[in-house]
Parts: sequence; C-alpha cells; structure tokens
Amino acid sequence: MDSLPYDIGNLTALENLDTGSNKLNSLPESIGNLSYLQSLNVCWNYFTKIPKEIVNLSSLTFLDFTYNQLTECLPEIDSLEDLTYLSLKANNSTVLPDAICNLFKLKRLYLLENDLLSLPDSIGKLSSLINLDISSNKLTTLPESITSLNLLQGPSGINLCFNPDLVFTEDQQVWADALDYEEYERKYCDTEIGDNLSKSVKSKSSLLSFSRNAVSYTIQNTGYVQLDLFDLKGKKLKKLFTGYRNYGYYTLVWSPEQTGIYLINLTAGETSIVKKIIVVQ
Repeated sequence: MDSLPYDIGNLTALENLDTGSNKLNSLPESIGNLSYLQSLNVCWNYFTKIPKEIVNLSSLTFLDFTYNQLTECLPEIDSLEDLTYLSLKANNSTVLPDAICNLFKLKRLYLLENDLLSLPDSIGKLSSLINLDISSNKLTTLPESITSLNLLQGPSGINLCFNPDLVFTEDQQVWADALDYEEYERKYCDTEIGDNLSKSVKSKSSLLSFSRNAVSYTIQNTGYVQLDLFDLKGKKLKKLFTGYRNYGYYTLVWSPEQTGIYLINLTAGETSIVKKIIVVQ
C-alpha cells in the first residue's frame, strides 16, 4: 500500500493506527482529524520527513518512525506535548530541532542508527526520560546540558555506544565516569546483556521461548514490541521484529544461520526479557 484513503480522517474515535511495513511517503491531510489517536506506528515506510498534519494529533503518546528515510524532524513536534514514546531509529537525520527538547513528558527517545552530528543544546530539559538511545551516530561532542539527565550509562539508560569520535568535556567525564570514548565503550558497550537484564525478569522468562525454527512470545499489554538477537557480549546481531502488537501469543519463524550461543531480548512496553539460546544445526 502506497497511500491511505482520505476517508480515514472520518474515524474520529480511532485510538491506535498501525501503518507499518508499507510504501507510504505521506499521510492524508485528514489524519489531523483523529483527535483521539494515541498511538501512530509508521515504521518501515518511505517517509523523508514527518508530515506536518500530525501536529493536530493532540492525544498522541506513542509515535514510531523507525526505519524510514527521514532527513529532518518536524520543527513543530513539540505540539505533541503528551508524547511519552518517540522513535526515529534508523533514518538519515543529521540534526534535531530544538523543539524536541520541549517534549517534557517523553520517557523513551530512540535516535540510534542515524547520521546525527550533534544534539540540541537543551537536551537536558527532558527530565522525564528513562531511556535515551543515541548509539550508532556520528557525534563528536555533546551539549553540556546532557549531564542534567540522571540516567544509567549504557543500553539500559543513556546509550552513547558506537560514536567512536565522541570527545567528553571535563564535566561529562565525571558524568559518564569515562575519560574518553574508548573507556566508555569498554565499560558500557560490551557488557553482558543477559546478566544485566535477566535478573529482574526471571519470573517472566516463560513469556519468551525458542524452538529450532521459531521464537514464541506472549504480549501482556498492547503496545510497541521489539525482538533483538545479541551475542554473549551484548553486541546486537540482528533485529528479529519491531512493531505494534496487541495482547496475545505470537510465533516468529526464524532459522539461525549458524550454530552458537545467543541472547534474544524481548522488549514490550516497560518489560524486558532475555533468553539465552543454544543453536545446534
């Protein structure tokens, strides 16, 4: 599908809209009529910019533009003042508008796998953040205000990994507990993801399972879901799934390419589960 019908704007009571994995590069102007819309998923499409029509979605709390071709972010994005989740992962953005720092309710901000050269000076104003991922960009410096973010360093909090040219100021060295990027990577980027995450989710491990050709998982609350494959050092090898799922049980067909020991990480809302698997051909 390469377009949405204009009449979609007549569904004024709609709360969730998933348009992921299509060929969209625009949204109809009528989308702005969906004043009750809380979740909009447009990942895996062909957007080069965020359509201006979404500024009218006053109830939006979840916005996912993962895996598009964005080169810029909507300057008026702070109109979406109730946003708690924003993903611009895997796009082509080099800069972010200052307005993104006015999303004071934002809890999760995913900017990884872009071409960002810098961050807005006021990034430290996002005091509600519990997860900020800016890994795999082209950052060389950080704004001084970033030290105001009281987050754990590394993937579970603020993730600066895979920005090899990053240079810290003296205050940032104290904040990151690292003199330079090399030390940061050694401390936070190659950690044992299984040890770090599984301690708090052992009781939920039954929600995720693996058989020879499939990954099965149970979603307890409707929302955004991500399945990732890691090696034992915490390096991400493959994204198995990302998207919006309703409550229920799902099976993903997946045939490992080679034998070995891996970690599968299921993230669903605020729940994160890690399962160690052994692949034998």
